[in-house]
Amino acid sequence: MVEGTELGDFLQTYTFDYHSIKTMDTSSPFFPLLSNHTMTDIFTTYGHQLEQTVEFAIFGKTRALDRDTYFSTKITDFGLCTVFNDAESGNPPLLIKRPGALSGLQLRLNVEAAEYFWSPSFRPSSGFQIVIYEYGSQPLIEDQGFGIAPGTHSHIGVEVIEALNQEPPYGLCHDKQLKYFDRYGYAECYLECMGNFSVNACGCSGCGVFNVSDAQECTLWETFTCTSGSFADFVENETCDCPVACRVLTYQPSISTTKYPTTTWAEYYQSISLN
Repeated sequence: MVEGTELGDFLQTYTFDYHSIKTMDTSSPFFPLLSNHTMTDIFTTYGHQLEQTVEFAIFGKTRALDRDTYFSTKITDFGLCTVFNDAESGNPPLLIKRPGALSGLQLRLNVEAAEYFWSPSFRPSSGFQIVIYEYGSQPLIEDQGFGIAPGTHSHIGVEVIEALNQEPPYGLCHDKQLKYFDRYGYAECYLECMGNFSVNACGCSGCGVFNVSDAQECTLWETFTCTSGSFADFVENETCDCPVACRVLTYQPSISTTKYPTTTWAEYYQSISLN
């Protein structure tokens, strides 16, 4: 965790753009500060915290969920995320016994729009990026997620599709052996590929993939001066050897929204906030 406000002051006053990043060198007054912190420091200290993001959660219409038991935070390719039913938490998974809204998960989330800070390289929108993925697998939030707008009551139905692919000579699937994961999947393979690229290009592992590499996580200095630029090269030129998995489980969301809250609920929220 970052102590004090020095890094926070830097984040509030410095404008992140590719031109200023490319012109950085060790004579920069920010060099000592950025050489001693990582993106993990920024996310864990200044990112949206679990206790503020998840205001309440209900499972199966009647069961109120304890945040610390059923939710956790995880640094991903999209930054700091809140995870429900995380296999890595050590808690047994919650299982839906039958389809329908009465059996599912209900959340009230706080977007904390006032906590956003501006940068020309960051997203211009507010809301939540959601991804539904198989228990025990790894998510790719940037590629596989969908957006939920603030100020809405969103209803999300999920269709589960299981594909069993054939190995050669009947098909092309192959469950490749990975170094940092026990199971094979495209997301796991892609994360390893991205982590290896970062290590080869910069000598350190980028945030969100540092747990799939033997190298240490890049400092902020290395992030701004190397990995930020090399990531564009990775996206445009790198071809990851990630064959089709022999078993693929996908979740197709169906989303509908209504305005939230109603006038009467808005008045109620205002009354309790004033008391």
